[in-house]
Amino acid sequence: ITISLCLLLSYSCNHKDLVYEGVAGIHFSFDWSQAPNAAPAMMRLAVFPEEGEQLEIPFAAEGGSTTLVSGYYGFIAYNSDSEVLSASGYNYEDYEIVSRTTDLTRFAPMFATSRAPRARGTEDQPYAYCPDELWTSVHQMMVSANTTSVSMSMQPATTEYVIVINNVHNLSTVREVMGTLSGMSQSWIPAKGQCSDTHCIMPFEVQSDGESTITARMRCFGHCPGEEYGEHLLVIYAMLTDQSKWYYTFDVTEALHDSNHHDESGSGDYPEIPIVLDDLPLPTPVPAEGMGLTPQVDGWQEVTIEKEL
Repeated sequence: ITISLCLLLSYSCNHKDLVYEGVAGIHFSFDWSQAPNAAPAMMRLAVFPEEGEQLEIPFAAEGGSTTLVSGYYGFIAYNSDSEVLSASGYNYEDYEIVSRTTDLTRFAPMFATSRAPRARGTEDQPYAYCPDELWTSVHQMMVSANTTSVSMSMQPATTEYVIVINNVHNLSTVREVMGTLSGMSQSWIPAKGQCSDTHCIMPFEVQSDGESTITARMRCFGHCPGEEYGEHLLVIYAMLTDQSKWYYTFDVTEALHDSNHHDESGSGDYPEIPIVLDDLPLPTPVPAEGMGLTPQVDGWQEVTIEKEL
């Protein structure tokens, strides 16, 4: 009888502690007031308890509820509606959102028959997709039995470059054109509020007005976190109507390092950073000879724009 009573008292005490530690119905809401134009389809909350395993909880854009045990936590919220971004990491400080690698054959047919050349010095940098729009929020706090709600203020984590090249020669003779930018960060670290130092090359589509100007919008996480210095080379690839292939390298390091990657408009949207260049000397195509045939040129012709733009 004595043993039975002791076991019953022990179970009652442990059961009381379990009920006390359990936190039911904590509602997580996502505050979009700093990003009013955001329209994510899905959200994800990464939960990092001080003791125990990391949790990944899917939510709708407006939030939702879950149950947590009392303790100290780190929370990272981000929109998960992307085919090119994925999360990586098992602790709060180093958790990152990474853009997956790719190759240039996915961006233009002109790379199908000959490998795309790289700007000199970028041989070790992988190609990675430009990230989709990303918003993140981080929060650390002690969760107790009295905790009923947590609000996460969402902030933009991406920047967009608006690239314009004026005075493009012979633009009407271009069959295909695209661009890449080196020295860009492949991931975003929400807890640190900065991009990582994993440098990559990001390809992007280019639009032509058919006369003398090409433009592009390239979304990214940023570059050169902290005080780290890096070089940034913009490469424009073009195939002409005679099927000759040319690539032009611009050093845009100064333009990127002088730009402001933080939104100061108060809108909460990711900032747009202009990169305006001048003079792209595309050659005149070689005329086709006989029966309308065009010469087959497999190699790439390199042109380096020496001046800093």
